[in-house]
Amino acid sequence: MGFGFSNVPATFQRAMACIFEDIDDVDIYIDDLLASTETEQQHIHVLEKIFQRLRTHNMKLAMKNQLEQLSGFVQWIARFIPNVANVIAELSKLLKKNAKWKWDSTHEDAFAQLKKAIENTQLLHHPKQSDPFMVHCDASDVVVGAALLQIHNGVLVPIEFISKKFDKH
Repeated sequence: MGFGFSNVPATFQRAMACIFEDIDDVDIYIDDLLASTETEQQHIHVLEKIFQRLRTHNMKLAMKNQLEQLSGFVQWIARFIPNVANVIAELSKLLKKNAKWKWDSTHEDAFAQLKKAIENTQLLHHPKQSDPFMVHCDASDVVVGAALLQIHNGVLVPIEFISKKFDKH
């Protein structure tokens, strides 16, 4: 289908609806598929059906686009994840201009580490202006990170986390 035709989105929507109509727990909006299930096992089963159907119809997922969306989400919650730039650094290499997409065990490990970091996001506390602040910093050749901390009721608590991946010049 060519670009610029006003009926393309509706036609594509109908085609996607026909392709996936017999798979329960899947909602479709143009090129977005949403699988919603009760259990993890059901979810995996539905995803397997979706992937099989995509293969049957010679459709491919845009993995780079998915990683860009994940990266955007991670940036949105970055203030809750200590040293997030270091966690996502390996995956970010796949997003560089002209980078060849090759997902390997390094990326799988980085993805697992990112999921664990997201699962363990920190509860940030409101700063108490009357109490002293502490800044803990760390840096490597790849990233720099810092944590703004305070002691509340005898416990060291995070106020804010920041981190940044260095650009190569």
